[in-house]
Amino acid sequence: METRRKQSIAYLAGMIDADGYIGITKAKPVTGNTKNPRYGLTVNVTNTSKQLMDWLVENFGGKVYTRKHLPGVNWKTTYNWIVTFGNASELLKLVEPFLVVKREQALLGIELIRDWVTDNRGTPPEEVSRREMIYRKFKNWKIDLTDE
Repeated sequence: METRRKQSIAYLAGMIDADGYIGITKAKPVTGNTKNPRYGLTVNVTNTSKQLMDWLVENFGGKVYTRKHLPGVNWKTTYNWIVTFGNASELLKLVEPFLVVKREQALLGIELIRDWVTDNRGTPPEEVSRREMIYRKFKNWKIDLTDE
């Protein structure tokens, strides 16, 4: 990997460690569609620099959402850069060697997507169990971190 690209990936890892979020989510099933919960993976960086957000999209893909604050509140506009699901997993594979604080979260996110199984009959029960196990590990890891 070229030096400039490696530096960009290391820089992104620092942003994720400092101002970022790695999340494994669980949602109720869509009514009538399936009985299984839906799991997701998200990587997010929040910042007030539009230039930084544009750089992230240009170099790593994803989408940027703008959050303007209520009139009369003297806060800068904030931007949320978001990458989801398989793209988030690929991104985490890139940054994982450089992460310090959120390495365990990244590894669980990669594990969630790595062996993802779905076929035309839906998600097999053992796959639902695997996803639930990873989700609970992730949730418990975050609880342990806040207890320190």
